[in-house]
Amino acid sequence: MDINTLPLFEPIEKMTYVDIGAQGLVYRLSDRWCVKVPIGRFRHRVEALRNEAQINDRLYQGGVSVPEPRGFFTFPRSLFPSSHKVYELKGYSFGFVREFIDGLCYSDLPLDLRDDAKRLHDSEIRKVGGLGVIPRYDYGFDGNNCLYRLRNKLLDQVVLFDFGFWRRA
Repeated sequence: MDINTLPLFEPIEKMTYVDIGAQGLVYRLSDRWCVKVPIGRFRHRVEALRNEAQINDRLYQGGVSVPEPRGFFTFPRSLFPSSHKVYELKGYSFGFVREFIDGLCYSDLPLDLRDDAKRLHDSEIRKVGGLGVIPRYDYGFDGNNCLYRLRNKLLDQVVLFDFGFWRRA
């Protein structure tokens, strides 16, 4: 991927730090969108982030509950906090933009909803297998790779969001 051919993502209403994972930092760009930018040993491996984006897209198109993908864009390095070591080329970094999901982690769910949460999660994972995607490490339940939405204090939806080590069959 040539960073010089990527479009600049605009408008950015706010660029606020959300979280860090094994492969990247996540920043919120607006009420609707967020971006994942590569870090660490993945800074120079665009393929890792591209694979995650392609899996996200395949799952979204296949009806799995995942964030809506938007694509790859460039971002002026000046938008990032100076303490964050993002991959940079000529003053720009690249990232995968997708829908921002506002939800709860498994550990933040009320105890009485956790069995239902696991069932919702397992239902989505079964859909994944039918789309030719292999979750990482014989994927069992991992509450860190999904967010839960509640409605009227009841579990409404699970959204899978971390596909960094998943593979396409």
